[in-house]
Amino acid sequence: MSQLLVDVDSKIPNLALMKISKFLKEKGEEVQLIRLEGKLKQPPKGPFEKVWVSCVFTWNRLVAEAFASQYDNAELGGSGISLIVKLPDEIESIIPDYSLYGDDRAIGFVLRGCIRKCDFCLVSRKEGKITENVFRPVESWVPDGFEKVLLLDNEFAAYDPKVYAPIKEDIELRTIRTLEANGWKYSITQGYDLRCMDERKAGQLADYKPMDLKFREKRLYCAWDYLGIEPFVRKGIELLLKAGFKGREITVYCLVGMRSTHEEDLHRFNVLWNEYGALPFLMRYRPLDGSEPRRDPWLNAFCRYVNRGPASYRNHSFEEYLGHRPQVHAKVFGEESK
Repeated sequence: MSQLLVDVDSKIPNLALMKISKFLKEKGEEVQLIRLEGKLKQPPKGPFEKVWVSCVFTWNRLVAEAFASQYDNAELGGSGISLIVKLPDEIESIIPDYSLYGDDRAIGFVLRGCIRKCDFCLVSRKEGKITENVFRPVESWVPDGFEKVLLLDNEFAAYDPKVYAPIKEDIELRTIRTLEANGWKYSITQGYDLRCMDERKAGQLADYKPMDLKFREKRLYCAWDYLGIEPFVRKGIELLLKAGFKGREITVYCLVGMRSTHEEDLHRFNVLWNEYGALPFLMRYRPLDGSEPRRDPWLNAFCRYVNRGPASYRNHSFEEYLGHRPQVHAKVFGEESK
């Protein structure tokens, strides 16, 4: 009898499920994976000795619970379910089973935790402070034969001896040098905190540039979550450009639909693209309680316009984009006129 692993909504291979798979296979168990992609699907034929359900996003919790309810031996986990439930140490420390997804990217954390306490993010509540977590050198978890590394660390920019006292060296520099020495390409998957940027850090990143998630081109993902940090964003981008980054090698996640106005969202887009040539990517705010975000046809249209990339906004403005799409234009301005 096999065991069923259920990936509810992961955008990349689910690290927890890969570790569970490796643990089970080492015990001689057979495993089967199903990916729901945020939608309830017909369960595979059983029976299964146990069903492991992992949900990343809180807004997919109902999908996870509905799927799990079809079994009397299901165990739910993931940040979308609980911030308390964690893998046992014997599973957490294991090398993942990459054959589960057939992926050639090593995935892991050098250091968990965060120095911020943003109310729109679960990380600080789930993982705590950086100082409360264990440092795991990248060379300790990248398997032999792998050439690509996905760093899932939430505050890679903040790794400093002043912050993480147990390690009396610059963890960021140590990690980048180790990656380069082994010939491993890497991607910093979370938004690099530009508030921590300085000339030294910009130089370190430029000397051995990170890649995008698919390892097709050079890419540093950054974040501009709210308008108030604009001076830090500008300074950080300018330091990166001075160090040798091209604007198109910088993608900046912008949180929208929470506290920002339409004018502020347009301003951030114009600063990033028109002033620096950096690529903005808008992320719609989703309430952490799983409820639906407020309706905003203008913002829906603006996100589609921006997130299509330069192919969308290099040749025409947002107003021109709306003008070429009468149905979208009517929906946006019809909603605003009410």
